[in-house]
Amino acid sequence: MASLSNGRHEAFAIGLAEGMTADQAYVEAGFRPNRGNACRLKSNESIRARVRELLDASAEKATVTITTIATQLDEDRALAHAKGQASAAVAASMAKARLYGLLVDKVEATVSHSFSNLSDQELDFEIAALVNEMAPPTH
Repeated sequence: MASLSNGRHEAFAIGLAEGMTADQAYVEAGFRPNRGNACRLKSNESIRARVRELLDASAEKATVTITTIATQLDEDRALAHAKGQASAAVAASMAKARLYGLLVDKVEATVSHSFSNLSDQELDFEIAALVNEMAPPTH
């Protein structure tokens, strides 16, 4: 499916695909704020199909990017081996493993609380809070 013939409808679909709410995308597309109309337009089949198409294209680009990076790292590793640079080859291998999420950086946690007087629910909450503090940042 190509771009929608109505420019404001296309802008609305792009806004939705970028994660805007229907209200936000409606206004960004040049319409006056109107929640009901935004909701109706969002449920329009041509809009829904265009949003799916845009999201599929984004997902495909992301996959190609990861594949391209992995291929480049393989080439870098081969070049490093050919030049006898073992540390560069290992670095390329580690970067590829990190790219695919196979490596997790070590995190140390020091806990200075006493948990013996907490209820099960309070303990669950404290554990969840500690896990969230140690979680690596998402990009």
